[in-house]
Amino acid sequence: MRRALREILVRGGYAVLEAGDGASGLSLFEREREHIDLIVLDRSMPGLSGETVLAQLDEADPDVPIVLLSGHPGAGSDGGRAAAVLTKPTDRPTLLRTVREVLDRIS
Repeated sequence: MRRALREILVRGGYAVLEAGDGASGLSLFEREREHIDLIVLDRSMPGLSGETVLAQLDEADPDVPIVLLSGHPGAGSDGGRAAAVLTKPTDRPTLLRTVREVLDRIS
């Protein structure tokens, strides 16, 4: 799933930084924060849960927009933190449209 999303975003013209799990993602965010405009976060991933990562990202930078992916619509809550929530699997046009809409809101 992660590789497919990466490919969609790269082909859509976006530069992508990729992490294989929550801990790696948080570490990557800390190192590259100034170069990150938006985060696509899966609610289910190895290691730290998406909910835990979401909470830690909110503490680190409450202004960075997050597109949350979930395989279980309505499961859990992001506390209103996510700029958008997409149900997995999502298709290419929906992902690209959502990312563009979220980025347009912050610019």
